[in-house]
Amino acid sequence: IKWDGIRAIISLEDGQVRIRTRNHNDVTKQFPELVQADKAFRATCGLFDAEIVCLDKLGKADFKKVIHRLMSNGETTIQKLSKTSPVYCYIFDCLYLDGRTLINEPLVKRREWMRDAIKPETPYRVSEAVDDGEALFEAAREHQLEGIISKERDGRYLPGKRSDLWLKIKVRNTR
Repeated sequence: IKWDGIRAIISLEDGQVRIRTRNHNDVTKQFPELVQADKAFRATCGLFDAEIVCLDKLGKADFKKVIHRLMSNGETTIQKLSKTSPVYCYIFDCLYLDGRTLINEPLVKRREWMRDAIKPETPYRVSEAVDDGEALFEAAREHQLEGIISKERDGRYLPGKRSDLWLKIKVRNTR
């Protein structure tokens, strides 16, 4: 799924979570529900590529809410919003895990390690992958989602670079 949220790099160092945007801005304080590393991860060190979203009642990403969370100031306001508009972090890739660089490993292998590193029933979730891209695209259209991301199963991770290993396929409602 192409989640309509905030792209983030989640770093886990000795059990401490730090959240940065793709522009390297530290936004950890904006999302206090995501800093409980001991409850969310089986690993002690890691680097994850992810999307932070707020979900509506139907489970669809609500971009306005997550941007409101990102732009909010003041500890009291942030704590209140963490209860009224909680965020979820959909992790879709793992670059480093407990002493091992994974960027040169194939995506399917990175996803295995990623899945094992994340505990269930926390605000962190593994963004699911399927083999039938056409069916996923039709489901995204049917549910009025933004689109899907298509990735090469054996592709490596290319930090800071765009490549044809990942394709963004947007649902467009046009005539």
